[in-house]
Amino acid sequence: MRGVLVGVILALIFALFNMGIASGVPPPSTCSGGDSQFIFSISSNENAHVAEDTTYPLHICFDDYFAPAFAPGNEEPNNIVLRLSDVTNAHVEGPAENTPSYSDLNFGDLTCRLTASACSSDEALIVSLADNTNSHVSLGATYPFKLCCSSANSLPIGSSECGDGEIDVGEDCDPSADPIFRDYGDGIDQCSNYGPFDGGDLVCNPQTCEIDTSQCTGGGTGDFCADYDPFIYTDNDCNDPAGCIVDSCNDYTKMDPNHQGYDGDIRMQACEFDCVGAAQTDPSLPNGATNPSCEWDSQSQNCELSYYLGGNIQCVVEYLDEGVCNPTDTSRIIIINSVEIDTREPGACGGEETKSVLCPKVIQLDFFNYFNFIFSALVITLVYIFLKKR
Repeated sequence: MRGVLVGVILALIFALFNMGIASGVPPPSTCSGGDSQFIFSISSNENAHVAEDTTYPLHICFDDYFAPAFAPGNEEPNNIVLRLSDVTNAHVEGPAENTPSYSDLNFGDLTCRLTASACSSDEALIVSLADNTNSHVSLGATYPFKLCCSSANSLPIGSSECGDGEIDVGEDCDPSADPIFRDYGDGIDQCSNYGPFDGGDLVCNPQTCEIDTSQCTGGGTGDFCADYDPFIYTDNDCNDPAGCIVDSCNDYTKMDPNHQGYDGDIRMQACEFDCVGAAQTDPSLPNGATNPSCEWDSQSQNCELSYYLGGNIQCVVEYLDEGVCNPTDTSRIIIINSVEIDTREPGACGGEETKSVLCPKVIQLDFFNYFNFIFSALVITLVYIFLKKR
């Protein structure tokens, strides 16, 4: 009898283990694209708790909201979706909140925000929250606060598609009957404006809505940064007539549009490629900022420093006064205005600020800089004295 009882107990343990109960292993995700698409799970359609694993029956999957599916390896640094009070049976708060006992739940290439308004055209409504913190969630817009997320590489399902006649988020162009390009009109004779080419027409890839340069001709090596180096400018904050080296995003705006034979306005391309890494050295970059980059604003025709604060707040810097560097100055006073990119209001970005920064680095001549000039003069003098004595 005892042997039978032991056998029954072992059988139950084996069954529970295989069901994932005794082992504590949650079940696999129900995402059509597999576990790589799983974001989090919720306990029910409404008034639900959240788990960061697949414990709960309703699985929130990237490929249910966006297309194409997320490709592992394309993760972005500022990808907070929600913040959770625990790994399971959790209450949640919006990605911009900072309750100490909560932790970030991140996913892929998503940028998410909590809003009481409708999601924008490039965002998908993931869930809604009853409050901005310590909240349950529901599918759809049941609750007043909506979790709206956008993807760096995919579009919300049903929002748009390549070839729909419009340049949508994530697209460089649209291959309609009359192709259109972002910043390059109809693409005719635009190769030289786009990159290091002598001429030709830009083509719009009908599958990806990306720019195809296969019809472009001539040009340099194909490496923009190598073909148009050095990246220099002259301005009132540059005290050398030979020019100063770009070391801030705003410096790209001050470059000569016809720089070194570039057929078109070089400033936008130089800004977007950021060959000298100006975003990393920009004097207006604040402590704690992440993911800095140079972004061209087509409306103002300025190259702006862009960065993130707190994971998902994107800021840009506007220069109000760039200061002046006299020949003997080592530093100058600048006035900047840091604003949120969507509203152009200070918000969490800080607003107007006065800073003391170093004057730009000047272009040094290859040999006859000041040191070499003095050294050469001394050598010539010594040679003259030596010959005269002889």
